[in-house]
This record gives sequence, structure tokens and C-alpha cells, in this order.
Amino acid sequence: MLQLWPPQGIYSKEAVDTIDDLKGAKMRAYSSTLSRLAVLLEAAPTTVQTVEIPQAFSTGIIDMMITSPTTGVSSQSWDYVKNYTDVQAWIPKNMVMVNKREFKRLDDKVQSALLKAAANAEARGWAMAEKETKSKTAMLADKGMTVQKPSSVLMSELKAVGVTMSKEWSIESGAEGAAILAAYKK
Repeated sequence: MLQLWPPQGIYSKEAVDTIDDLKGAKMRAYSSTLSRLAVLLEAAPTTVQTVEIPQAFSTGIIDMMITSPTTGVSSQSWDYVKNYTDVQAWIPKNMVMVNKREFKRLDDKVQSALLKAAANAEARGWAMAEKETKSKTAMLADKGMTVQKPSSVLMSELKAVGVTMSKEWSIESGAEGAAILAAYKK
């Protein structure tokens, strides 16, 4: 079973057309991965939890963030920034895992029912995430934010940073991680 969340975009005071526009920014970082991204973008990562976003912006602790349209709406980001660049940086997912050995012990009818339920849940999750993304992105625009697609230059630069992060992760996670990454790229 898979649950999906809306893709991540860049919230900023000024428009972001290239990664140079991110250099020196105080970027909200809620994970070690996002902290590393900030460093590679030459921004300053700052740990800020979702409930602290409005205060962090209003006090100057952060001046930009990468998060979903849902979080942007719930934190009323339009009160602090005016630009949302829809880079769809990643699509967070929640998954339910099943022990393979235990699954195989189930009779065929139960296995089939579980697989069918999982497929239905995944399809429903994708549909819900797409609906949520469209709805919340529209709300950002309705509240006066400039919602824009990223420039081709920005996307190319972000993809290069992604290659660096993928290589670092592959090295850190060893042979098993490298195999997972190779399978993902197929």
C-alpha cells in the first residue's frame, strides 16, 4: 500500500529563476537530506518545524523553504513570501511493507485480496495527491502568490544537484544502496 503527498516547491520572497537566486538564502530544513540540499545550493539550512514556519519567516530566521502546497497553505505562506516555484522536487510517499515469508504463508485467495486492496489504495493515493496538489496550488494563487513553473535553467541546475546527492547516497549506503539506485534509474 502506498500513500502519496503533494510534490515540493520553492517558496521565496523573490522569484527563483536559477540556483544563483538561492545562494545565501536562509532555507528551512526539516531533514538531513534537505539540509544537504541547502548546502549544495549554497543556502544556509535552518531547522524549522511546520508549526514554527510563520514565526520563522516573520522573525527572519528563514526567508525561503521547499515544501508542499499543502504545507504552504496550512502555514499561510502568502503572509511571508510572494513566490511559489513549482519544481516538484520530490513526491513524499508512505508505504506499508509486508514480510515476504509471512505473505507467502497466506492462502492464494487472501494474497490476491491483499494485492488487490494495495493496488486500489495506490491508485486512490495518486488521485488524492493530484487533487490535493491542484487544489492547494490554486489556493496559493488565489491568496495572491505568484505561482510559476520553473525555468529550464533552474530545472537543469537542480537535476545536477540531484545527481550529486544520488552519488553521495549511493556511496554512503554501499553496494545494496547502489543496486537500489541502479534499479530505480531503469
